[in-house]
Amino acid sequence: MHWTRLQKAALIINLVIGVIIVLGGLFGFLSQDATTIGVLIMVLLTIVAMVRGKFWGL
Repeated sequence: MHWTRLQKAALIINLVIGVIIVLGGLFGFLSQDATTIGVLIMVLLTIVAMVRGKFWGL
């Protein structure tokens, strides 16, 4: 699978936001529910981005 610049940028942004959400949850800046929902959203967005890139050649 060949990664385009757009996919790489999206993946990096997803990872950065994911790390911020996880750290926020660990240090108590975010509630447990907000952390769980945030992580689930990041996983879903990453899966959608990969599927879209694969099938539509983004």
